Amino acid sequence: MEFNEVFIAQITDRIGPKKYAAKIKTGNASGSDCLIRCRNYHKDITGNVVITLKPSRNDNETLFGDFVTSNIPTNFEYCESQNAIFHGSWQEDDTPNIRKVELHFNPNPIREFLYLEDSESEIAASYIAPKKIRKSVDCDFTRKNLNSIIREYIRIANPDYHKTIIINQKIPDYKSRLDHEIKQIGLHPIEMEPINIS
Repeated sequence: MEFNEVFIAQITDRIGPKKYAAKIKTGNASGSDCLIRCRNYHKDITGNVVITLKPSRNDNETLFGDFVTSNIPTNFEYCESQNAIFHGSWQEDDTPNIRKVELHFNPNPIREFLYLEDSESEIAASYIAPKKIRKSVDCDFTRKNLNSIIREYIRIANPDYHKTIIINQKIPDYKSRLDHEIKQIGLHPIEMEPINIS
């Protein structure tokens, strides 16, 4: 399932353990009602949040989206999914797989992602995707420049899915560095909020 918009919505009610009613505040669907899914039923989401809107299967279907974060980036209002890069911090020492990332963050599905880690004072990048996708992708992440690594990932990423970068939290000042480079490319960096499912 691909995503087509990223925008701000205001939570109006919790209508189930993992579902919220909301009013879309920005973008083409501004003023519309929608349902938001957040898989952590222990978490109580309130106020304004960033969500991804999933495409409707028909014109009469209720708008439906996934929770991304309650920490709205400065000056962010709305963008098409191809103009956003979701990113999140990985706290563990192991290299995550797709399932672990999907369990740690909410927007799903994640078809592929870029994993960044510190390696001998340089950033090492790994393209994480199912084997059949990796075999069909020609990519080179041997560059040492963060901007070049991100551009290479954007080049190979499936445009029908949101782009995701997971960065090892041991990289110094990772968030500001990543935000800066993504903005330099002309895209919106949006930090995913962990859902901490136990």
